[in-house]
Amino acid sequence: MELIRITSAILRRKWLLIQAVLFFTILSVVLTRNMPRQYKATTKVMVSTSDASMSVLSDMGLQELVSGMSDASDEMQNHIAMLTTRPILEEVVWNLQLRLDSGRMMPPEKLLVPGMLAAFEAPPSLSVKQHQSTDIIHIDALSDDPNLSSLLANTLANVYIAETKSRSRAETREARSFVESRLSVVQGEFEQALSQIASAQEREQVVDLESEVRSAVTRLSDLMMAGEENTARIQEVQAQIRQVKTLQGMESVNFVGPSTVNENPDIRGYRESLAQMRHQRQVLLKDKTEMHPDVKAVDMQIQAMEQDLARALSEQHDLDPTLLTLQTELAGLVEKGAELNSAIDRTTDRFATYPEKMQTLTQLELAATAAEEVYKSLQDQSYQIAIAEAMTVSPLQLLEPAIRPERHISPKMTSNLIVGMFLGFLMGMALVALFEYIDDSVKSAEALREVWDVPVLGMIPRVKTEKLTIAELPPTDVAVESFRSLRTSLDYTSLD
Repeated sequence: MELIRITSAILRRKWLLIQAVLFFTILSVVLTRNMPRQYKATTKVMVSTSDASMSVLSDMGLQELVSGMSDASDEMQNHIAMLTTRPILEEVVWNLQLRLDSGRMMPPEKLLVPGMLAAFEAPPSLSVKQHQSTDIIHIDALSDDPNLSSLLANTLANVYIAETKSRSRAETREARSFVESRLSVVQGEFEQALSQIASAQEREQVVDLESEVRSAVTRLSDLMMAGEENTARIQEVQAQIRQVKTLQGMESVNFVGPSTVNENPDIRGYRESLAQMRHQRQVLLKDKTEMHPDVKAVDMQIQAMEQDLARALSEQHDLDPTLLTLQTELAGLVEKGAELNSAIDRTTDRFATYPEKMQTLTQLELAATAAEEVYKSLQDQSYQIAIAEAMTVSPLQLLEPAIRPERHISPKMTSNLIVGMFLGFLMGMALVALFEYIDDSVKSAEALREVWDVPVLGMIPRVKTEKLTIAELPPTDVAVESFRSLRTSLDYTSLD
């Protein structure tokens, strides 16, 4: 019965349904023709490390640098997150000179969140995602200009590749700068020591030293070389500590590295709860305003959860095992340096017992030999660091640059027409239901019984005929029979 009533209502108001479908269909055509065309270009980037460079660096004894170049499984998410950071996007905006209608430079965040009117304005935008479960990153760029869309995707990839390459070389560059600065100092000390030895030998007429002196010279040389190596290692560990602290400084309530999430279940729980609360707030905002008590309560919960997450991040940073290991190693290196300096001082003090004439020459030869050994060691380290710096490449490789798209991806006339017709049908059905709801006219005996609790004596159908009276219709006509039934009912109800 309900299906019959629905069908009857649709047939009675079919023109209302047809008009709604036509209106939304025409509206979809007009909007589709007036909306700007959007072109999509995609750049593919591979996250990998050169096996050849890793093998060479391992053979040179630079295993620590090799381990820093190799990417873990969660590095993919780090690269995706860093591709959309503000400094990278600012450089892309500056390189392409992307400007607003007012002439000012486009804010970097507008490339990621174009705004509510993006479908009608078609501003340039970017999105970064991982291609299924591979090591390939897709950089998608949208714009109303096909050339700009391909330039935007390629520029972002090139800027980030250059940034990662520079960041990868930062550690070796710092170590190389320290070694080169020490080379010039040690070279001057070595040349000065040779000159003083020549003058002392000529003045004191001393040609050879005793075996004990030679042993002491060798000992002091080893100590000084160990001290220089210890100093270089201290500089390297300090650079690693600064790098870890820089990565920690990038983490905030809105961005937490995957490694931190995996290591700390509390932070993972806080992030999941915070995401659920934000989703709950979005659901509430569909029916309520931001001043509604329910929304305010959720906002207070979100604020409290963000404070808990920030506190957990601070505790995680303070207890980071990598940072603690480096700090412990640094403390040990500093202590070792103090011990080496003390040993050097003790070895030097031994020469006070030698004859006065030989003491000066011994000290000069000791200084010259130590300076020569340190100079050779620093030269070797400088050569190895230069090779390592030259072979250090970005972990990202441009796999497939974006090309100029030939066809736009939106708007699509066919899909918009289907959506318009569907919306028109839904609106038409809603109007039919609305008019049926406000229509209180009686159309059947059942509806009449709902209004008055009295028996129905008869029903006279609507008859389309050219006759003026019932008497002119044939006796077997449906209308004549309905009047005859009404007459009989009246007779039976008026027997009293």
